[in-house]
Formats: sequence, structure tokens, C-alpha cells
Amino acid sequence: MKLEDFKNMVETRLKAESGNATEKSFLLEAYRVAEELKQMKQADDKEKINQEEAKTNKTDYNAVEQKRVATIFDYERMCMSFEGCDTCPLSDYNNGEKVKCDVFILNNSDKANEIILKYLAEHPAKTYRQDFLEKFPNAPTHNDGYPVVCAYNIYNDSNFTCENSCVECWDKECKEDA
Repeated sequence: MKLEDFKNMVETRLKAESGNATEKSFLLEAYRVAEELKQMKQADDKEKINQEEAKTNKTDYNAVEQKRVATIFDYERMCMSFEGCDTCPLSDYNNGEKVKCDVFILNNSDKANEIILKYLAEHPAKTYRQDFLEKFPNAPTHNDGYPVVCAYNIYNDSNFTCENSCVECWDKECKEDA
């Protein structure tokens, strides 16, 4: 039975004034409860509508595909990793356009971005932590796997600030000549 039908039945029985006082009292209480339920349902429906409107009015950033863009530093890392241009995928020998890499990047930025990102995925940057633990595999480490010693004391790099935690320094990209 729908709420509205129940309410109508209660109203009909109250108007008929049949039955004893207990039955009328019960019917009045039932009517009051039915009215409260109706108001609660209306409020719930209104809330659902507001939630749906809110969903349609804002961008769901989790649903939007975030496209990673290579930086100039990524390009530099890739470029510096090759002995010469002949093996670089952006070079005029390999880019399919037969143009120098700077022209290729300007004219085909999306394709150049994909090439650089592919290189980065295939050649992840080595961190100071990785470099140190490769050279000194038995060095003492904290429970989190980071060396006990300070990275600055080992590498003497001006990039280390020693302001926050050693983890930040150990996770920095290691220079090839370190």
C-alpha cells in the first residue's frame, strides 16, 4: 500500500466517526506518522535531487584523464643519456619527419611528449638511495630502508638542504657522475 493510499484510508475512517476512542486515537497517531513519513520522503527526494545537481555541476577530477606532460628537465635527461643524436628517438634519424629534434618538438609536441614519456617509463631516474645501496649493499638502514647516514655527507651535493627529512634527499634523482 502506498503512503498516500494509507493516508486517504485513515482520513476516510476518521471522517466516518465510527469506532471507539481508542481506535480514533490510533488512527490519529497513524495519520500523524503518515504525515511525518511523507515529509521525510519529500526531504529525502529533495536531498537526492540536490546531490544529483551537485554532481552534474562540478567536475569529477578522478574521472577526467590527467595527461602527463614531459618537462624540459625530462627532455634534458633523455637527451643527455644518449652518446649522440643518431640513437635518440627524437633525432632526425628516428623521428619519422627527418627534421632536427627542436623543430620536431615544436611541430609535433604531442608525439614528442609521447616519445619522452615512453623513454622515462623505460628508463626511470635513479635516486641517490638506489645509487648508494647499489654501491654499499650492506650499509646500515633505518626500518624504512633509507640509509642511516646523511646523503649530503656522502655526495656533497648542493641540492641537499637538510631542512626536512633525509628521505627527501635520498629520493632525489642521482646525477650520473655521483
